[in-house]
Amino acid sequence: MHGHLSWLVEMDIKEDQLDAAQTLMEELVEHSAKEPTTHTYDCYISEDKKTAALYERYDSPEAAHAHLKGFLATFVDRFVAVFDTTRLVVYGSAHEELKADLEGWGPTYLSYWGGFRR
Repeated sequence: MHGHLSWLVEMDIKEDQLDAAQTLMEELVEHSAKEPTTHTYDCYISEDKKTAALYERYDSPEAAHAHLKGFLATFVDRFVAVFDTTRLVVYGSAHEELKADLEGWGPTYLSYWGGFRR
């Protein structure tokens, strides 16, 4: 069974918010790096600096949910002030409580189907 959970968040950077978005991303990376069950926290930005993406990978749905609860308590207000989320794809088996907390973000859920990692 594949126990990890990942998600990809794509967002537009609001006009005149690039500097605030950069500062927030740096804080999000620093904060997430301290979470032992966060395996991947990668930030990406388009060449024109108008869109960005986060790819996050966690030990388990419970670890992802713990991260999300910390994000909602600490960073969500600043996040929605600088980004418009355009897409959220969750990879793996999210439990109902996690799904409830993600509901407002319009997620798409994809269950693990098979594969490998090197």
